Amino acid sequence: MTARQRDAIRWLQANQPASQFQVRRAGFQLRTFDALAEQGHIHARTVAGRVRPFHVYSIDAQLQITEAAA
Repeated sequence: MTARQRDAIRWLQANQPASQFQVRRAGFQLRTFDALAEQGHIHARTVAGRVRPFHVYSIDAQLQITEAAA
């Protein structure tokens, strides 16, 4: 896991659930969060929007406990 991915997880813990729009405003690239979701570190779900669907990211409670203990 890269340093930027660890930063993204810390940010998401403080700001979850976060839409892809919030992620971009915070200065992260969506591909960082997509990679974390593919690796199973975070959850990404698709939500229906007014114009088109978008992603909402969240973290599993077990990962939060593990990260907090580290």
